[in-house]
Amino acid sequence: MKKRIIIIGAGWAGQHHARAVYEHPDTELAAIIDRREEAAGALAQKLGGVPYYKTLEELEWQGIGYDAAVICTLPDTHATFCKALLQRGKHLFCEKPAGKNSGEIAWLLALSRTRAAIAGVNYNQRYSACYRKLKDKISDEKPHLISISMQQQGPVKQSDLAHPYFIVTDSCCHMIDTLRYINGEISSVYAVGKRIDSEILSDVAVSLEFRNGSIGVMTHTFVGGVHESQHPFQHFELSTDKARHEVTNMLEGLHTYPHHSMERTTWSPSVFESCNYAETLKSSIYAWIESLTGSSPAPVDLLDAYRNSLVVEACIKSLETGQRVQLQDDIETGGGLI
Repeated sequence: MKKRIIIIGAGWAGQHHARAVYEHPDTELAAIIDRREEAAGALAQKLGGVPYYKTLEELEWQGIGYDAAVICTLPDTHATFCKALLQRGKHLFCEKPAGKNSGEIAWLLALSRTRAAIAGVNYNQRYSACYRKLKDKISDEKPHLISISMQQQGPVKQSDLAHPYFIVTDSCCHMIDTLRYINGEISSVYAVGKRIDSEILSDVAVSLEFRNGSIGVMTHTFVGGVHESQHPFQHFELSTDKARHEVTNMLEGLHTYPHHSMERTTWSPSVFESCNYAETLKSSIYAWIESLTGSSPAPVDLLDAYRNSLVVEACIKSLETGQRVQLQDDIETGGGLI
């Protein structure tokens, strides 16, 4: 039987996730929810004329049944929706971040386990085909040095959404997840940042230490192109005991430079497959859907969101104190900062 899924939020992410649910053979798009009735109605009309409502309560008053929900609202509302859905015993897929801080996410994680709910979180950049290929390729290699950088146009004025550390909480969080996916858990960070012609941080650089003994650096700048002209959006390099690996622009290709050779090997996605940022969003939510239909854990869940949040908080603490910040080893059973 198909899983009935509702979409909460009809903005940019909601439109992508709603279409993915609508097109998946094992799911049925049950309804769209958005407090902006016009936006909800427009999206519903594009996807078969499904019902649409302004609130979750209104949907339930109308007797609309559903198995799971996808949360695509503003970040400061994510935890509220997660809590409401988990208390109803519903599975969920939430846009990052799942909560305002690691403590809030840890509470949601504990709640999800008491309700046997599958709670996925959208950290879609790890679904780049190049990163997937790289992870397989380095399975028998020893990492030494890793670096990742991202540039995109960002806000310069402080607002309810764009707080002083917005570049860390809303942008670097994706790179943190990618770093953890490729290279394992982060043990310490030292961050520096600047406000250049900006009320909020416009640039940040973070020195990283990993539990596997390797080191790295993460940088981000809000000096970049608009949405359609962010190029290169991202760059990634990893040096191991056997080779140097380079992922260009997140999606374009994986280049490997073996230490014992002057040759370079290049892997790129097939021309017969879609290769764009939207496709990583689709792969991310499809992985969660498959966890629903196969009764397996979500591949990126609230535990990942919790661990990512701990690193984000460590970066902010380092920016505030000017000190290197250590993360505790046992994140699963408590975690936190030292």
